[in-house]
Amino acid sequence: MKKNWLASLPDEESAVELRDWTLLVGAVTGISGTILGILSTIDRYRRDQVRLRVTPKIAWVNRKGAALVAGHRAPPDADPTKGAAPNRLVVEVVNLSTFAVTISEVGFGRPDSATRLSVPRPELPSGGSFPTRLEPRAALQAFCNLPGSNEHCEGLVDARAFAETDCGTIAFGTSPAFKGFVAEICERKSPA
Repeated sequence: MKKNWLASLPDEESAVELRDWTLLVGAVTGISGTILGILSTIDRYRRDQVRLRVTPKIAWVNRKGAALVAGHRAPPDADPTKGAAPNRLVVEVVNLSTFAVTISEVGFGRPDSATRLSVPRPELPSGGSFPTRLEPRAALQAFCNLPGSNEHCEGLVDARAFAETDCGTIAFGTSPAFKGFVAEICERKSPA
């Protein structure tokens, strides 16, 4: 008995069904590839951007003379002989980029204004100086003195902390502790 090779071919209905499945799989694969390509492009663009997180903080001196960085309230081991009042402002900068950046300046200002109050020589815990290199996912804390005059105090009311890189990227940030602290010191320094 000879098999008829024509009988082994799929009939017309099953051929249409197979073609429909092939088209569906091809369409799903093409759409998935397009979406993944777009997401990859966005990820690559974000990876090449300088990203910094800037947070102003408050520092107190503890009994051992070391600076304690905290929020708006004094930490428990702050030195009561110093009046338990904060004595330093701290600008913390975290490099969220995937590459090292060089921080050239920190200070306070408004994002919508070209006028900024730059900290001339911030103290770094490592003893370094500006400009300073900041590796990926690394942080630095720059300590600066409190404003001494009412003029600087008024400039801080709506201000945010900023950090500028050598390539000119500026990042701003604020915190509830900084806002409360500025409101408190401006109230103390205002003429009665």
